[in-house]
This record gives sequence, C-alpha cells and structure tokens, in this order.
Amino acid sequence: MNLAPIERSILDQIIGPQAAAQTLVSLNNAPVDVSDCEGFEIITLVGTIATGGTVDQKLKHGDLSDGSDLADVEGSAMLQMNDADDNKMWRTGVLNSTKKYISPNITRGTANSDIRGVLLIKYGLKRSGM
Repeated sequence: MNLAPIERSILDQIIGPQAAAQTLVSLNNAPVDVSDCEGFEIITLVGTIATGGTVDQKLKHGDLSDGSDLADVEGSAMLQMNDADDNKMWRTGVLNSTKKYISPNITRGTANSDIRGVLLIKYGLKRSGM
C-alpha cells in the first residue's frame, strides 16, 4: 500500500499552556527535529490578551540539536496580535525544510497575554530502515 503524505503524519504539543505574562516574555522550546518529514505546520493557540497587550511569533531554524545556531526563518514573522485578537490562532507551514531543527519564538509584550499551547504537525513522515 502506498500511503499519501497526509496519512503519514503526527501531531505533538511542543509548548504547553502558559499562564498570562507580560513585558517581553519570550517562549522558546527546545529545537524540534523535522528532518523526518516532508513538511510541517506550527499552530499557536492564543488565549486572552489584556488591554494594550501584544503577541508576536516567528520561526527559527538551524542544524544543531542544542539550538546554538538557530536563526530567524526569513519571512516567518506573523502579523502581530493585540487585545482585539483574543482566542485566535496562528498557523504557518513549511515544505522541504532546508534545516534539521525548528523552534517557534513567541514574544508577549506590554500587558498580560496567555498562550494556550503550540502544536507541531509533521506531514509525510519518512520511513527509516526500509
């Protein structure tokens, strides 16, 4: 049986729910290996954003597992959310990544905002040893 890429996929929560925080609090997770898939999506679930608050997100990538070489993915900065954007989400995807590891970077600034989680969906998982 030849499975299509969407049938060989996996969902993982890479950043758990974060309580409200303010003033340039950045969330970074340990780099995640995406070399085992053809493409992936990052879904960031944003909760309540207090009056005057903002939330920004961009994607970083690199080739070292410790994240020491992580750099911004060009064009990955998402439109800033503000206090009118409660309970929304960002979704970004990449096909055929040129780097082995990725890490979303979320910055909450000015006033309290909460993040309900960040999900990673890998598509077209590559098979090893076959």
